[in-house]
Amino acid sequence: MTSLQTLLPTDLGLPPVKHQQFIDEAKALDYAELVKLKLNKRLALVIVLIRHQYARTLDNAADIFMKLLLKMDRSAQKLLEKYLSDHQKQTDHLISVLSGTVRVYLDKPESVTAFDPVLGKNSDQLLHMCEQYMAFAGNNYLPFMVQLYKKQRSTLFRTIEILNLASATEDKDLLNAFQFILKHKQGFYPVFMDGLIKH
Repeated sequence: MTSLQTLLPTDLGLPPVKHQQFIDEAKALDYAELVKLKLNKRLALVIVLIRHQYARTLDNAADIFMKLLLKMDRSAQKLLEKYLSDHQKQTDHLISVLSGTVRVYLDKPESVTAFDPVLGKNSDQLLHMCEQYMAFAGNNYLPFMVQLYKKQRSTLFRTIEILNLASATEDKDLLNAFQFILKHKQGFYPVFMDGLIKH
């Protein structure tokens, strides 16, 4: 339909009311009724109907795109809530370790080995836990988008390609970003997701 509509005239000079009337008429006719019409009327009806159906297809694609992103956003927020709930004990433990570390430091700031009783052999694990917790601090649910994005990646790219977006203003930054994404979509996933998690 995309390639077909590019071959058709964009404006038949019809007023809005007449344009809608042609759409309704074209939808109501079957093939046998359509071929009985005069050539000019038949062509006008077909052109108007094709362009109308194409516009509806674009609207539907845009709706799908927005609904997918909203669903992913809501799902990621729920995953964050579950993560925070599931890791509450771990968070409490981290706070306890931090509290103990501060106490030791205040008592013996001149001695690094004074931290051994608190950190012990688990220092690497504790550091990992801290980094993991900080990744989700401030209700940052973006890291959870990774697994959701994987499932919808091809659909999102296909929708952007179908929409063939244009800017209503002079600002082309978003369009340039979309073009960059589409151009590098084969190797885009790791770069995008790495940046998403960090920011």
